[in-house]
Amino acid sequence: TCYIGDWSPLAKLLISGPDALRFLSDFTVNGYARFDIGQAKHIIMCNDQGQIMGEGILMRLAEDRFLVTSGPGVPWLHYQFERGSYDASIQAISADQFIFQIQGPNALFVVEDVVRESVRDIGFMRFRRATIDGVGVDVLRQGMAGEIGYELHGPAEHGVAIYNRFLEAGAKWGIRRLGGRSKPVNHVEACFPTPSVDYIPAIFGEDQKDYL
Repeated sequence: TCYIGDWSPLAKLLISGPDALRFLSDFTVNGYARFDIGQAKHIIMCNDQGQIMGEGILMRLAEDRFLVTSGPGVPWLHYQFERGSYDASIQAISADQFIFQIQGPNALFVVEDVVRESVRDIGFMRFRRATIDGVGVDVLRQGMAGEIGYELHGPAEHGVAIYNRFLEAGAKWGIRRLGGRSKPVNHVEACFPTPSVDYIPAIFGEDQKDYL
């Protein structure tokens, strides 16, 4: 029916400033001609040879403010930023935010129960602000399992309480905790790549010795 998964261990990077988008354009293959505030993209990071260094989710928080969540891609991006010359700032906030996924046919009803409002206005790979027991969170519409689903991004100090709030509200909808062995399976069903399972990031190539 639905599950709650904890993706909080993913690395998270805030990039802000006039050159933030130029920096992202330099190291991802994505196009940004159309990229609205409140929109997210599945970004692919590549080296000069076009090999994949990592992939993840990019959220546009404001005109010149972006959040990247990824695994191996975040430290590589951070390194590239420090090597370059950009009118922007970068901040690692991995420990400061939680990321919970609520996925499955009943995910919509669980999320609406917890945020106490409709989230049916949020299009795929779009997000907006909501509150849970007075705590501000970003609700991202994303379906990693090929079913409707949401990611909740919020301050880590409230993570345990909000996680338990979803378990409590989701009980009548049949919610279950997603285990580590099942995480890669829903990626396969929706054709999302998992590092070290579906591909090996090219960070171990000869051209990455300085980075390593």
